[in-house]
Amino acid sequence: MKKSAIAGGIAVVLVAGWLGGTWYTGKRLEAEAPERLAQLNQRLVQVYPAYGMKIEQLSYTRGFFSSHARYGLTMVGKDRDASNPALPAGVLQVDVTAYHGPLPLQALAHGIVGPRLAWVHSEIVQTDAAKPLFEAAHGKTPVSSNIALSYGGKTQSTLDVAPLDFTYKGHKIAFGGAQSHSKFNRSTQDLQSTTQFASLSYDGADLGGGQVSIKANPQSLAIDPLLWKTDKGEGRFMMTAKGQFPRNDPGQPADANAVTPSLDSLSAKLVLSKAMLNELAASYLVIAQGMSQQDADKAAPRQVNGVAGVGMMLGLVRDDGTNLVTDVQYGKGKLSINGHERDAGELEQMLPGLGNESGGNSN
Repeated sequence: MKKSAIAGGIAVVLVAGWLGGTWYTGKRLEAEAPERLAQLNQRLVQVYPAYGMKIEQLSYTRGFFSSHARYGLTMVGKDRDASNPALPAGVLQVDVTAYHGPLPLQALAHGIVGPRLAWVHSEIVQTDAAKPLFEAAHGKTPVSSNIALSYGGKTQSTLDVAPLDFTYKGHKIAFGGAQSHSKFNRSTQDLQSTTQFASLSYDGADLGGGQVSIKANPQSLAIDPLLWKTDKGEGRFMMTAKGQFPRNDPGQPADANAVTPSLDSLSAKLVLSKAMLNELAASYLVIAQGMSQQDADKAAPRQVNGVAGVGMMLGLVRDDGTNLVTDVQYGKGKLSINGHERDAGELEQMLPGLGNESGGNSN
């Protein structure tokens, strides 16, 4: 009896602790929501000043195990004002449900084990304006996300875009959907993200699908790869840059004392299959200029070769027979493109602040 009583007492303490933590989490999330929203709107103004974007909280209900909020996006846009917005309030709405920690069952159901501040699920609301998007997704939620928030400032998130089929100006467009997986550590500013794009087609013509993988922190940025692939070939971009980069935290206001962005080294390579470029160029000529497929198949290689010829004449592109290639290397104030040394000032003009790199100045 004593052992069972002790076990029962431990169970009561654990349950009480869990319930207490759940109640506390709900209170904390509610208290921090207005500040987080203000910071996000401040960041939107800084990053997209021309669009007049603003997110408003339309409703908030705190429960014991979960809290529910609805947000609306407005966008004034260029040559507009608040009385005539480009995207009126309420047109784009997002439902957000936060399941409170310390052990939100939804996180466990997705294989994420351990104490968490919250598990947050978001999805677009089916308003009248968003109805065509839901129809394109065949009644499914077009865009949704899940975010696991830890007490230490780490997040794991997924973003899902459902397959979409719709008609635009008499043309049938089909997109197989996309999925993104990300991890972010607020204290170290480490970001890892991989997004997969399923196939895209236009009137039955396959335009391919792709992937982008990014790793970033205040000292480095790596893209490996940015990939687009069709049945004819692929285009692949890889880049590694080291230096000083702006902090990447959408939940925090910009730091007025942040260091000036600078670049110490850069290694980048772009490889484009000529067969893929011919295929995509032919599709563009059919779609945008109304050419027949036969005429487009003849014209596309001429256009691709013409553009590639200009690039080769300028020393920016080389032809290896199958692919068009650009290879850029930069470090210690020296720049080479496709193995040939170039004036580093060319890169400095494209990347302001490059001259501040610590490895030396350009020649």
